[in-house]
Amino acid sequence: MEEPAKLEFEFADGMSEGSASVLRGSAPLSEFRYAPLWRRFYAYAADNIFLVSTITLAVGVSMNLPWVSLDKMEEKTLCKLALFMVFFYHFISALYYTLAVALLGTTLGKSVLGVRVAMSDGAPVSIHRAFIRFVGYYPGAMLFYLGFAWALVDPRSQALHDKLAGTVVLEIE
Repeated sequence: MEEPAKLEFEFADGMSEGSASVLRGSAPLSEFRYAPLWRRFYAYAADNIFLVSTITLAVGVSMNLPWVSLDKMEEKTLCKLALFMVFFYHFISALYYTLAVALLGTTLGKSVLGVRVAMSDGAPVSIHRAFIRFVGYYPGAMLFYLGFAWALVDPRSQALHDKLAGTVVLEIE
C-alpha cells in the first residue's frame, strides 16, 4: 500500500510548522491537538466583548459630537439609527473574524486562549473559507447554539461553522 503524500507548511500565525496528510483532504484525528470547547467559548466571548466595546466606544464618541443631538431626533430616525448600528456591528464582525482568521490564523480572543483556526488538513484558511466560517456562526446560533455545542460530540471538536468551512480549531503548541 502506498504511503500518503505529506505536505509541508507554515501556519498563518507563524507559531508552528508541521506536516499533514493530504490523503482524502484531511489529517488523521491523532495528528492535531483540537481545542476544547471551553477554550473556544471563552475566546468567542472575548472577541465579542472586544467588538462590542470598540463599536460602543465609536458610537458613543460620534453621539457626543456637537452636531449630533439625540434629544431633537424623531422616533423614526432613532429606530433607523438603531437598525444601522445592528448592521454596522455585523459588518465589522464579518470583517474582523474573516480577516483575522484568513491573515493571522487566529483572532484576539483565540490568541489569548492559545488556539488557532486551520483547514482540516492543517493548512492556512483562505479568505473565502474564513468568510464561510463566519457566516456559519448564524445558523449555528439560531437554535440555542446547538451548532456550537456540536463540537462536544464531534471527534475533531468541529462546530457547525467549522463543518461548513472545512476548518478545525487547534491548540497553539
